[in-house]
Amino acid sequence: MNERDNARAAFLVKLIRGGILFSLLVAFLGRLIVRVIKQKVPHLLDGGALEVMLPVIWLPAVAAIVLSFYTVVRYPGFLPEHRIFTGRFNPVPRFFAGGGCLLLACFFVPFLFSETVQQASLMMQIVALGLTCAFAYGGILICTFDPEKHRVTASLLEQTFGLAIPLILLYIPALILARLSYPSRQPEENENSTELDEPATTDAV
Repeated sequence: MNERDNARAAFLVKLIRGGILFSLLVAFLGRLIVRVIKQKVPHLLDGGALEVMLPVIWLPAVAAIVLSFYTVVRYPGFLPEHRIFTGRFNPVPRFFAGGGCLLLACFFVPFLFSETVQQASLMMQIVALGLTCAFAYGGILICTFDPEKHRVTASLLEQTFGLAIPLILLYIPALILARLSYPSRQPEENENSTELDEPATTDAV
């Protein structure tokens, strides 16, 4: 990618990460505030106030996830400057994130055969099965992928702080498109790096 594409990709990734962090922070603080309100002035929550607040709180995160579909395909293999899964201490977050996903998958397996799921609607059964497969696949993916060889996967995990894992099955078409276009962009990247190296070589001579 050229400098303009890198700048655009970096800006979009900041929006994605910002939206996710904003929703998580507001959800955490909101839970504390709601707990205090329930104890002090419970009547303030009458009239469905919580039902109105929930979509507003999670809207930035949903928008960020939708935007990540675009950035994965448009800028395949882009890695932000500050990284979690592919940074210096990547084994630690990868161990906890991958292990956590596998534990959730193990939790969902017996849950699939529970009475709650068996009596639920077909849509809920599909969602439960999808989450089980997503966490199992995501856990294996996080623990085994090589950031250098699997740049597209690394890019997706870094953009979304790994929160794309529950939706990994929905990301499969985007990942396939990104992997198809990524090899065709490598010669362009090599060209750009060669052009940047030429002046330095000339100066050295």
